[in-house]
Amino acid sequence: MPDDELDMEEPQPTEGEEAPKSKRKWIFLALAIVVLLVAGIAGIWAGGLLEPAQVEAETKGPAKKAPPLEVNQVVNLDPVIVNLLGTTKMSYARIAVALGLHNNSPGSQIFREDVMVPKIKDELLSSVGQMTPADLLRPEAKDQLKKQIKLFVNNLLEKGSGEVVEVYFTDFIVQ
Repeated sequence: MPDDELDMEEPQPTEGEEAPKSKRKWIFLALAIVVLLVAGIAGIWAGGLLEPAQVEAETKGPAKKAPPLEVNQVVNLDPVIVNLLGTTKMSYARIAVALGLHNNSPGSQIFREDVMVPKIKDELLSSVGQMTPADLLRPEAKDQLKKQIKLFVNNLLEKGSGEVVEVYFTDFIVQ
C-alpha cells in the first residue's frame, strides 16, 4: 500500500494501550436493535397479526361507519302483566313495549302482528317471569331486557326487510 493510505487509517494501539471500544459498542448495539426489530416485525407478520389488507386499511385512516338507521315505523304492543319471583307476597310487573323499526321498504309490511306479537309476549313473560322485583328495577336489567327484545324480534324479521333499531318501554310498573 502507498504511504498516503497508511496515514489515513487510525493508529494501531501498541501493547500497553487499549483499542477504542466505544465505536464498536455503538455499532454492535445498532446492529442488535435492527436485528430485533426485523425479527419482531417478521414474527408479527408470520403470526397473522398484521394482515396486508389490515395494514393498508390502518394506514388510510379510520374507516367511516355507516350512519345509524333511522326509525321510520313504530309498533306499539299491548301491556303484558307478569308474576315475579322471589317474594312471599304476590308481586307483578306491567310492561308495555313499543318497537322502533327501520323498514327498508317504507309502506311495505315487515312486522306481521298476528304471528310476531304472541311470540314477543311469550318471550317477555318468560324473561321477566324469572326476575325478582329488585332485579327488574335495576337500570342495567332494563337495558338488558331491551337488548334481548331487540335481538329476539330481529331474528323474527325477514332478513333484508328491516330491523328493530330501538325498544321503548311505554309502561313499566313493578308492584
